[in-house]
Amino acid sequence: MSKRAIRIPTTMALLALASVVAIWLLMACVDQSSRLAAQCSDSRAIHDPENKPGLVSDCVTLLTIKDALDESGNLNWSPDIRISDWDGVTTESNRVSELRLDMRIGARFDDNRLTGEIPAELGNLANLTGLGLGRNQLTVDIPPELSNLANLESLYLHENRLTGCIPPSLRTPLDDALFSVDIDQIGLPFC
Repeated sequence: MSKRAIRIPTTMALLALASVVAIWLLMACVDQSSRLAAQCSDSRAIHDPENKPGLVSDCVTLLTIKDALDESGNLNWSPDIRISDWDGVTTESNRVSELRLDMRIGARFDDNRLTGEIPAELGNLANLTGLGLGRNQLTVDIPPELSNLANLESLYLHENRLTGCIPPSLRTPLDDALFSVDIDQIGLPFC
């Protein structure tokens, strides 16, 4: 038997296995999103969720990123607690309007030891006007998805361990006196 005859079935088997794994991962993600949507809609986290689909969506986004952002379990984000009582979360007009995790929140935080990467999913919080993630232990690049935050008026990312470059869309608008940002304090170049 030639080596060529052996490689083809092995390659086909590996491709089939990779396809099965990809489908399983996709189903797991869809299942998790559906599970979180059901939890956010059960009226514990959100009162009258049928009339607040945007807030349900924001709840799912925050619960999705919680474990990646808060490995030590300091955040009280849970479907069993009203979203308006979640650490650092402000809601307005049935949407999450501000996320401030850049200052000591209660006795549970030890100088905000949030770790990991800044989650790209934060770009899904359509009505976010303020994002504060400074004074943490966040690493890697600033995700370009933050440029999706069209209503953003303040952005604080200082005192982290960020690398890479700053997406150009996060430049401080020179003509917008209301926009507050600490991009210059991060010490990274623009992409």
